[in-house]
Amino acid sequence: MNDHSASDVRAPLRLNLIGYWASSAEEQEESPGWPNPTDLTGTWDPAEKQSVIKHLSSGIVFRRYLGDANCRICNALLGCHEMTDGTWAWPQKLEHYVDVHDVLLPKEFIQSTQVPECGIAPSLRQEFVSPEIWMESSCGGRTPIGPTSGGAVVLNPNAWLDWAAGTIPARPATDPITFQEASSLCSRLSHRQWQACIEERFGRWRIMCRCATGENLVYVERCRAEALQRRVLAWRYPDPDLQF
Repeated sequence: MNDHSASDVRAPLRLNLIGYWASSAEEQEESPGWPNPTDLTGTWDPAEKQSVIKHLSSGIVFRRYLGDANCRICNALLGCHEMTDGTWAWPQKLEHYVDVHDVLLPKEFIQSTQVPECGIAPSLRQEFVSPEIWMESSCGGRTPIGPTSGGAVVLNPNAWLDWAAGTIPARPATDPITFQEASSLCSRLSHRQWQACIEERFGRWRIMCRCATGENLVYVERCRAEALQRRVLAWRYPDPDLQF
């Protein structure tokens, strides 16, 4: 029998999410601020576009969902897999948005696909099979959402959310509360085990919800107090000191 020490446990592989979109079926209060792909259409450099399409279509499948996704623009059937290159993770057929609809992607990702030897490493193809998946920043505890086979994967949506918020013009409500009022509201809803830290960025409110097990990033359009409170409460960890 082989003995395995704690040093044999592989560190989690951290992947940046891209290509996740707002869903018409998703309650607004539950969304972290996913973009609409129609807000990100633009003009591609032809060479970059073809390189990105090739890279996206050659990713490794590392997670499967129960149902197929449809294109948010033309309703084409896209599939049920999640893909990765070892650094980024994206939904199957993300290249459809690039190829058919000219939807733009973060420059950092585009640049990573331009390196001549940037293809998927053979070792990754051999070893990257059904890992244990964790969603980054789960304030309700880290619950695995995939089977285990030798290593965990941590998914981080922050780079995608930041890029989308900085690319798409803000759409504030006609009568939003001030930043000072929004900051005061977040302070009132925070407690000793959970804090909502708010800042102004890209014409929106960028809220980092922090607790002992991690943090969640949420982008909120500037809005009235009632709407902001609903959004914050949707991400709030239960107050352990609250008596019923």
